[in-house]
Amino acid sequence: MSQDERDLQLIEQLPESETDWADPAGFRRDAFGLRYSYLQGRCVDYPLRALKAECERVNSCLQRIREDDSEPADRDVHHWQERNPVCTEALVQQTCGGPAPIYHGGLLHVRLRYFDARARRPGLPVDTAALITQLAADSVTVELCNLNLRDEQRLVLQAGAFGEHEFTEVCEEGGETTATVDGPHLEIALPPGAQTTLRLGMRRYCRTPSYNQPL
Repeated sequence: MSQDERDLQLIEQLPESETDWADPAGFRRDAFGLRYSYLQGRCVDYPLRALKAECERVNSCLQRIREDDSEPADRDVHHWQERNPVCTEALVQQTCGGPAPIYHGGLLHVRLRYFDARARRPGLPVDTAALITQLAADSVTVELCNLNLRDEQRLVLQAGAFGEHEFTEVCEEGGETTATVDGPHLEIALPPGAQTTLRLGMRRYCRTPSYNQPL
C-alpha cells in the first residue's frame, strides 16, 4: 500500500515459515502474502491458484446452504457469513490491484477501477479479462484481454476506486510510443480476440476522492 522501501524491507524480514506465502490453501487466511509474493516474481501461478481457491469456496458455501436444516432461532450472527457464496478477494486483488475492503464500512484502496463504456455501467465489459501484474509507486501494469472473437470491447479505466489517483502516461508493452494522459480516466478499445499489456504511469492520492463516475 505505502510503496515505501522501508516497509518492503520489513516485510522481507518475516520468516517464510510464519507467513506461509505460497500455500494455496491459505488464500483466505493470508491473501496478502500470496499476492505480495506474486508481485515480487515468486508464486508465479498465484492468479490461477487464487481463482481456483475462490471457486472452491463458492461451491463449498453453496453446498452448506443446500444442506442447511437449522432453525432460524438457532442461528447466530456468523451463520450466513460462513455460508456467503459471494467471494471477491481474488478478483479485487487481481483486477484492481489492492486488498479487499474491510467490513464495517472500510473503503476500497486500489489502483484501478473499470467501467463498461458501451453499457455505461461500472465493471468490466462482458467477455473482458484483466490482470494486474506489477505495482510500483509511480505505475501499474495491467493485462487486458477481449475473450470475444466477434465484437470489440470498450472500457474506461479509472485511477483509483474514487478517482483519487491520476494517470500520467500509458505505454503498450512492446511498443515504443508513450502517450500522455494527465487525468483520472483512460478509454481503451479492445478489438475481437485482442490482448494487450499496458504500463500506466500514475500519481497516487493527488486528487480529491469522489463517487462521480466517468459515464
